[in-house]
Formats: sequence, structure tokens, C-alpha cells
Amino acid sequence: MRSARGEIWIIDLTDSRGHEQGGKRPA
Repeated sequence: MRSARGEIWIIDLTDSRGHEQGGKRPA
């Protein structure tokens, strides 16, 4: 259960940052 939650958390953070940096700011 902890592994699944940790993976989801990492994916959520990566998705949020990836979309903001790669979608909103293509630098």
C-alpha cells in the first residue's frame, strides 16, 4: 500500500511540474 501511494505521489508531482514547465513554459 505504501509503494502504490508513493508511486502515485511521485507521478502526481512529476505530472504537475512537467505540464507547467513543458506545457505552460516551453523554456
